[in-house]
Amino acid sequence: MSNSVVKNEDLKLICDFHVHTPASKCYETTDTDYIKIVYTAITKGLDTICITDHNTILGYIKIIEKIAELKNEYSVLKKYDKISDENLELINNIEKLDSINIIPGIELTTDPGIHIILLFDPNKKVEEILEFLKTLDIDGNLPADEEFVVNQTTLTV
Repeated sequence: MSNSVVKNEDLKLICDFHVHTPASKCYETTDTDYIKIVYTAITKGLDTICITDHNTILGYIKIIEKIAELKNEYSVLKKYDKISDENLELINNIEKLDSINIIPGIELTTDPGIHIILLFDPNKKVEEILEFLKTLDIDGNLPADEEFVVNQTTLTV
């Protein structure tokens, strides 16, 4: 890394801080492939997306699992000398995944109908996030329960 100074006007981050997946009941369709959400964000020029489903991190979990699966395919495909056009397209698409940051989050429902976006360190393990959510009485592995409301006293955690 160079020691050059970066001026604030040189720093740009194009981010969507509030992205839902089919794990939220309010998502347009339930048959959307989770990874398509990531590719759509890349196509739109985003650098970062925050997956913030209602009261769950299930959508984030599905996305990172799919990315891990694709990267495993990528490592296998890259070993071959001869690659079909179809596999070359797959390789190119998988390489695009390195161009975006995916931040885990949750849209927390509180009483009286206030929604709070919580973002987590993307370096945290999913298990650590799930443990934190348990302190709020949320099972982050389940599909969104949009009727769930966090007790106000719980929020002092």
